[in-house]
Amino acid sequence: MNKSNIVLLDVYYPQSIKLKPYHPIIRLWNNKLNNYANDTSNNIQDVLKISEIFTQTSDFVFTKEPSETGGMKLAKYILDFNL
Repeated sequence: MNKSNIVLLDVYYPQSIKLKPYHPIIRLWNNKLNNYANDTSNNIQDVLKISEIFTQTSDFVFTKEPSETGGMKLAKYILDFNL
């Protein structure tokens, strides 16, 4: 697998009041993910920070799932990413 370009996605922060208590856990996970990706021995090309694109209430449906708007943002973000 040393020729693979591995790209990870971080976890986004749902905007629902009910789910805001989980934001510190998500932040901890994302920090650990970034630390893992920054270790060159793990052969991670990059981390796409979808937590930075899902920032509006309209990005979500059913309190935590990406909405049509959020899905379009995610698809564009991934397609615009250059390895």
